[in-house]
Amino acid sequence: MDINQQSQSKELRNEARLPVEPGCTVIIHCDDHEVIGTIENKSGSGLQVRVAEASKSHLEKSNFLTMTYSMPFGLVSQRAQVCWIKAGQGGGLLSGVAFLESDTDFQTNYQKLWKQFNEATRLETAAGYWLRLQCAMLSGVTRGVVILGKPESGSFVPISFWPEGQRGCLGLTDAAELALHERRGVLRNQGQRDPGLNIPVCHIGFPLMLSEQLYGVVAFEIVARSEPLMRASMRHLQWGISWLELFIRREEGKKYTPENQQLVTVLELITASLEHEKFQASATSVATELATLLKCDRVSIGFLKGKFIQVNALSHSVDFAKKSSLIQSIGLAMDEALEQMASVVYPSLDENSVQISRCHEKLLRDQGSGSVCTIPFCSAGEVFGALTLERPPGSSFERHTVELCETIASLVGPILETKRKEDLWLGQKVWVSIKRVYGQLVGPAHGGLKLGAVIALGTLLFCLFATGDYRISADTQLEGAIQRVVVTPFDSYIKEAYVRPGDLVKKDTLLAKLDDTDLILERTKWESQKEQYLKEYRDALGQSERSKISVLNAQIGQVQAQLAITEAQLARVQLKAPFDGVIVSGDLSQSLGAPSQRGDILFEIAPLEDYRVVLKVDERDITDIVVAQKGELVLTGLSEKVIPFVVNKITPVSETQEGRNYFRVEAQLENKLDFLRPGMEGVGKIRIGERKIIWIWTKNLLDWLRLSLWTWWPEGL
Repeated sequence: MDINQQSQSKELRNEARLPVEPGCTVIIHCDDHEVIGTIENKSGSGLQVRVAEASKSHLEKSNFLTMTYSMPFGLVSQRAQVCWIKAGQGGGLLSGVAFLESDTDFQTNYQKLWKQFNEATRLETAAGYWLRLQCAMLSGVTRGVVILGKPESGSFVPISFWPEGQRGCLGLTDAAELALHERRGVLRNQGQRDPGLNIPVCHIGFPLMLSEQLYGVVAFEIVARSEPLMRASMRHLQWGISWLELFIRREEGKKYTPENQQLVTVLELITASLEHEKFQASATSVATELATLLKCDRVSIGFLKGKFIQVNALSHSVDFAKKSSLIQSIGLAMDEALEQMASVVYPSLDENSVQISRCHEKLLRDQGSGSVCTIPFCSAGEVFGALTLERPPGSSFERHTVELCETIASLVGPILETKRKEDLWLGQKVWVSIKRVYGQLVGPAHGGLKLGAVIALGTLLFCLFATGDYRISADTQLEGAIQRVVVTPFDSYIKEAYVRPGDLVKKDTLLAKLDDTDLILERTKWESQKEQYLKEYRDALGQSERSKISVLNAQIGQVQAQLAITEAQLARVQLKAPFDGVIVSGDLSQSLGAPSQRGDILFEIAPLEDYRVVLKVDERDITDIVVAQKGELVLTGLSEKVIPFVVNKITPVSETQEGRNYFRVEAQLENKLDFLRPGMEGVGKIRIGERKIIWIWTKNLLDWLRLSLWTWWPEGL
């Protein structure tokens, strides 16, 4: 690439990163100041920017600056150098800037604003970052303000201005007040002019609404442009406000009231149950967390083992003696709730309660607790465990606490039961599944399962006792009973071809013609030679030269032999069909004029009256096949026809195809059919005899198992 091409490529890249149109606003960063300008003109190397008169000192003081503007693909920040400054027509200043070569490696604070906005913890701080981002991303903005307040107070105050160091204006205030009052987006003051830049501006205001509550308003002063561009700017601003709304939702979500404290408790316990992978760790974590949240001395979790509940976890205890008197007393209390399939509280919350609580009373008396509560774990009407809580003396269970515990048990119990079953070894899992299915089969309900079991049992009995026709399937192809080839009789060229594969031909039908030009010339040559020898022979005969006559007789005989050979070759120039049949292969239509050597196969012809069926039988099934077995053939192109055949030959040599071994089995068709053609393929099935249906379906699997067992079985066993 030469210098001119490099320069053109550089200008194209710069042009692609310049603002889309004149009239867009740019943010000029010089030292610690931000200056707002509008684009008057652009070129491949820089911009011509209009700025306010008050910004002249900053531009003259800072020769190098950074320009940030909005593009369709995002913000662009580039390093630039001030080339000239002059007074503009109609007010303001005109400044020319040229971009520096290292602009791609330079970043401004705008790249950091996203992270600062996401990490902000207060709404006021996030709103300030959001305002700076919006003013940079929304093309044409010259001023912006965010006004916030509490929805219930109705008092709103401005908390952030842009650019920094500048206050709002009357137009911004009017737009913000109108948006607050009407609770919708507004566009005002179209046609006003900015006093510093002397350009037409307008003011946009959008309320910050969340769940029908007003949290504030945002307002912007923006360069007045065409209606489509103004609509696009308002749409962009409407999308941007959703960021602040999302931040408010996130902050509001962190707050909760005493009314949803129970929900928080339930979620914390569900989290504790899912935090650990193993059942024992999860159950202990839930028991400990529940004891802490509900201020209990001890929380126990147990699950059904056989007919009784076994304690599996205690709060604040990783290991415990399962045969101790304490654990046995807790297990009896759980069994008491299991038998009644209801929550048991002692002392009872209802004086008229008729629940049995003798085991709970004994547990309370032996351990000196103040109150005991047991909640059974239930799922689909079945109890599979229980939760026992013990509170210290002087503390009892309230009704809302018991209801909370029942909610926790209904949600956390199934999670722990799932983890407990997952921790069982494989044999236990199978036994549990068998017991569960058996219980569903002999118990009430589960009609669909019972019907399916009856159908499966009937199907199994049918397969065990019913018999069927065992047939071996194999890929099949039709071949002619005999097949003749037409070869090139001598070295020559293909002159004409009259048939193609699939054509039906009669005996002596002309198939092709070879080039006879060389043979005709050779025949002429030998005829001329013969005439010459005859003339010499007559002269020698007249002169009675016996020795010469003998030589000439031999030469004439040689020439006559050559002529006979040439005539024979000329007679074989035309290749004809040896019998009635079909052309199986040989397409010479694309080879006219091509050389052909003696012995090259030009055509293959098969008769139409007689065929043989070739089946590729897998080596696993070849032992079941014998000569004279019958079968049926279905061809791919004639799937509606079933063609019978009889096996007449089994080739004892295997062929490898697609990684498997096959034996070639030949069969004879029982009937002659006119629509058959050599080369047709399909699937043939050889009838072996009657077998059990279950044997037919499992034969291949059993053969594979026997072979695998033989392969891996240790020697000597």
